[in-house]
Amino acid sequence: FLAGYSFTTLMSTDTFFERDALAAERDALAAELRVPDRDPSAVVAAVLLRPPQVAFDTLVLAAGAADGLAAGDTVASAGIPIGVIVEAGASRSVASLFSAPGSRLAVSVGGSSAEAVGAGDGRFSVELPAPLAPATGTPVLSPSHAGAPIGFVAAVSPGEGESTVVARVDLPVDVSAARYVSVLPGARPE
Repeated sequence: FLAGYSFTTLMSTDTFFERDALAAERDALAAELRVPDRDPSAVVAAVLLRPPQVAFDTLVLAAGAADGLAAGDTVASAGIPIGVIVEAGASRSVASLFSAPGSRLAVSVGGSSAEAVGAGDGRFSVELPAPLAPATGTPVLSPSHAGAPIGFVAAVSPGEGESTVVARVDLPVDVSAARYVSVLPGARPE
């Protein structure tokens, strides 16, 4: 079967197939992560640690300053912004999820501006006036991340007074299962 082929030819053929396999894997991963093809600055980073391996809705990523990452860069999973880089070492970085306990993010719920407060475990709470109570499933958008959805209303309960409600919002992705994320260097919220 291999008669007539030199070792060099076989190696270059293997390298050709390996390169094609790697390119196909990269393209499939980029499609899964919904990395924009037109944004060559997007960095795909392996997730080294995720909840529950680390606490407080944090991810440790296998990419850092050497890859162009810096504090404030947006981290996304399946094309959905889920957090920001808070620390970038040379080859590793730490991302804090929007749902980290006590974190605050300006959002829009059903067209109303509000503030999401991280509650941990991939959840936020958003307090709204009772007449503006959102329906379950209403998308929660982040104006500082190009209006992208960062979650969906999972439940609505009465607020501290009769005039408010509290919407529980869940991240739309399971970060405990995330193996890769995309990071957009320079895509820092305003």
